[in-house]
Amino acid sequence: MQLIFLRHGPAEARRPDLADESRALTRKGRAKTKKACTGLAKLISSDQNTKLSMGDVQIWSSPLLRARQTAGMLAKQLNLDMTEHMFIASGNTCDLISALKNVPEDMTIIITGHEPMLSEWSAELCGCPLPFKKAAAAAINYSISKPESSQLIWFLQPRFLRRLGD
Repeated sequence: MQLIFLRHGPAEARRPDLADESRALTRKGRAKTKKACTGLAKLISSDQNTKLSMGDVQIWSSPLLRARQTAGMLAKQLNLDMTEHMFIASGNTCDLISALKNVPEDMTIIITGHEPMLSEWSAELCGCPLPFKKAAAAAINYSISKPESSQLIWFLQPRFLRRLGD
């Protein structure tokens, strides 16, 4: 199975009058994230290592608004639906691994989430705590039988994804 971790794009700053789960992508963040999602969609569609058909891909998102907006942009690019999972927002590794046990080995799961959870998950799964900037992505070959032996395939910061999207 292949996992692709995608951090949400640039969002509104934290402030006392706005609940964290309601923080949306900024106007500039939406534009940058849309380009990054276009680049990621091109990469996923052309990557020889993934050998994907779009029927083999699912998009899972944190229910927090900024992650849902990011996942929605990618879903539109790939013409897919997305599902929300609370464990992505909470960063619960046990729930992630449990959910992945129900997924066929030949699937690709794109998980749109947050920091520091994505870095922590990448460290736990493949020993690489990756520095996810907003709208960065990483692909990991995931082993259901031995999750901690998963391997990093690629890691791309948003600037490179946006270049791919141009």
